[in-house]
Amino acid sequence: MHHIILSVGLLIFAAHALNFIFKKTYIPDVLILIIFGILLGPIFQIIMPQDFGRVGEVITTIALVVILFESGCSLDFKVLVRSFKTSGYLTLLSFFMTTLIVLTFAIVFLNMSFLSGLMLGVILGGTSSAVVVPITDVLNIHPETKTTLLLESAATDVLCILTLFSLIEFSELNQSFDLIKFISSIGTSFVMAVVFGLLSGTLWLIIIDKLKNFPNSLTTTIAWLFIVYGITEVFGYSGPIAALAFGLILTNFQSFGFINNYILARHEIKPLTKVELDFYKELVFLLKIFFFIYLGIQFEIKEYYLLVFALGIVTAVFMSRIPLTKYLFKRVDFEDKSYISMMAPKGLAAAVLASIPLAHNIPGSEQIIDIVSMVVVFSIILCAVLVMAFRFKLIKNLYRKFI
Repeated sequence: MHHIILSVGLLIFAAHALNFIFKKTYIPDVLILIIFGILLGPIFQIIMPQDFGRVGEVITTIALVVILFESGCSLDFKVLVRSFKTSGYLTLLSFFMTTLIVLTFAIVFLNMSFLSGLMLGVILGGTSSAVVVPITDVLNIHPETKTTLLLESAATDVLCILTLFSLIEFSELNQSFDLIKFISSIGTSFVMAVVFGLLSGTLWLIIIDKLKNFPNSLTTTIAWLFIVYGITEVFGYSGPIAALAFGLILTNFQSFGFINNYILARHEIKPLTKVELDFYKELVFLLKIFFFIYLGIQFEIKEYYLLVFALGIVTAVFMSRIPLTKYLFKRVDFEDKSYISMMAPKGLAAAVLASIPLAHNIPGSEQIIDIVSMVVVFSIILCAVLVMAFRFKLIKNLYRKFI
C-alpha cells in the first residue's frame, strides 16, 4: 500500500512539472499522461482497467462535470454572448461533417450497415471538454476563441447523446427518422439544462451566503454541483450543460438582469472569492491527472485492421476541420484559427456512448466499442502533438498555407 501512496505523491508533483513544461515548450501534459497510462496498462500491465471496477467510470464522469463547472466559473458572460453565434455554426457543421466522414469510412472499408455506421459517426461526432479546456487554458488565444471551443465541446455532447438514443429508439420501433422530433428533443434538452443550471445556481448563491460562516464550506458547492448534475440527468436533460450553466451564474449573476434585479435584489450576494476559484482549479488539476492516465490504461488494440481504420478516421476528421475553420473564422487571426482547427479530440462522451449499441443488440456493436476506444486515444494524441508542433516554423507555414 505504501508504494501506491508514494506513487500518487510523485505523480502529483510530476503533473505540476508537466504543466510548467507545457507553458514553456507547448508539450501538452495530457499527451504525457496518456502515454504514461498506456505504459502502465497495455504495455507493462502493471494496472488494468478492471482493477478500478465502477470507480473508474464514476471518477471520469466527476472529472468531466467539475471541468465544465470550473470552465463556467471562468467564463465572461459578455464574451459568451459574442461567441455564441459562431460556436453554434461550428458545433453543427463539425458534428455533421464528422458523422458523415465516419459513416462513409464504416460503409466503404468495414462493410457496416448504414445504421451501425451512422451510430458510430454520431458517437464520434463531438469534441471533448476534458481535453479542450486544459489545453486552451495554457494557450495564448483570445477569450472569444476559448469560449467558442468550450461551447462547441459542451454542446456536441448533447448532440451525440440525443442523436444516438433517437436512432436506437427509431430502430427498435421500426420507425423512420423524424427530423422535427429530433430537433425538438435536442432543443428541449439544451434549454432545460441551461434553465435548471441557472436557477439552481441562483438558489445556491442565496444559500452559500449563509454557509460561508461554517467550516468546510468550499466543498459544499461541489456537492451541490453533483446534485444539480444528477437531477438534470434524471429528468432526461443534459447534466454537463447544466454544470456549465451553474458555474456561469455563480460568477456572472450581475449580467443576468432579471435574476440580479428581482430574485437576488433582497440579498447581499458576493461573487466567489479567489480562494474558492483557486480551489476549484486545483480540483480540476487533480481530476485531470486521473482522467488522462485512466484513458491510457484503457487503451487496447484487438485487431490491427481496426487500428488502421481508426487512424484513418482521426486523420480525415482533423483534415476536414481545416477548411471548415477557414470558412467560419475569416476574421479571426491566424494563430487562433489554427488552434481551432486542431481541437477535434474525442473523449468521455464517446467512450461512454460506445457501449450503448451493444446493450441494444445493434449489429456491429463489438467493432464500434473497439474503434471508439482507439479513436479517442489517437485523436487526443494527435491534438496534443499538433499543438506542440505548431511552434515550429515548418508546421506553422503549412497551416499558413492552408488556413
